[in-house]
Amino acid sequence: MFKKEDKNLPSPADRVSQLTALYFPELEKETLALVAAQREAFSWVIGMAQKAQAVGNDLKAVENLHAKHLPEWKPLYAAVLGAISNIQGKASIVIKEITRA
Repeated sequence: MFKKEDKNLPSPADRVSQLTALYFPELEKETLALVAAQREAFSWVIGMAQKAQAVGNDLKAVENLHAKHLPEWKPLYAAVLGAISNIQGKASIVIKEITRA
């Protein structure tokens, strides 16, 4: 009924990195960009969580914190989406080349 949850699984970007290293070295540049973008975004999220924790249970202060820092998130999120798009595009090309061989 309940699935066992493994909390030590690598992130999706780290799994892409593993697959790239093993099977698709042609995607190394795009994979490194994805991992870097994801780590920068995660770092921002962790920093925001720490700031929110510092203001405690004051909901207005948390709302102000989010409003103040939300513009910082948008380019980080866009960078992750862009990196995903780049790797998908390059992967399509690589797969087509493999299937032609």
